[in-house]
Amino acid sequence: CGSPSFWAANGLILGWILVVSFFARSYLVHRCEDKERVGYPYVEGDIRWDSRATVVYPAVCTAAGFFAGMFGVGGGIVKGPLMLAMGVHPKVSSASSACMILFTSFTATTSFVVFGLLDMEYAPVCLLLGFAATLVGQIGLWSGSRGTRTSPSRSARLWR
Repeated sequence: CGSPSFWAANGLILGWILVVSFFARSYLVHRCEDKERVGYPYVEGDIRWDSRATVVYPAVCTAAGFFAGMFGVGGGIVKGPLMLAMGVHPKVSSASSACMILFTSFTATTSFVVFGLLDMEYAPVCLLLGFAATLVGQIGLWSGSRGTRTSPSRSARLWR
């Protein structure tokens, strides 16, 4: 850390992110304009990637990711509610958050293994405990939602 090659690698990564972001923004704005021109019927949960949304949402996500990293929580925990505020369907928001948390956890675990910080005596216990807790939580959610009609409006009421 701190060597010229370290800073060069970080600069290249940041440059690459900015280039890809510019092209993705351009694509999304043009696609949104095309949809508006032909009268595309947006459905509930669709995001309108106009010129404002393609700047505001990535900026907020970047800030959320930065602060999530500073406080040691996964970005998916922060971005789930953000996606709900963007108008994303709650099921899509939940699945996306879970996917982000999976990759954050995998990356953290890989870092611990690479640097020799993972205690291999505790790893299997933590793995089994994590799977058991997830299974119990999923069964609880499934049994609690049986017989009820879940919809975006029901989920949105939690935030009011």
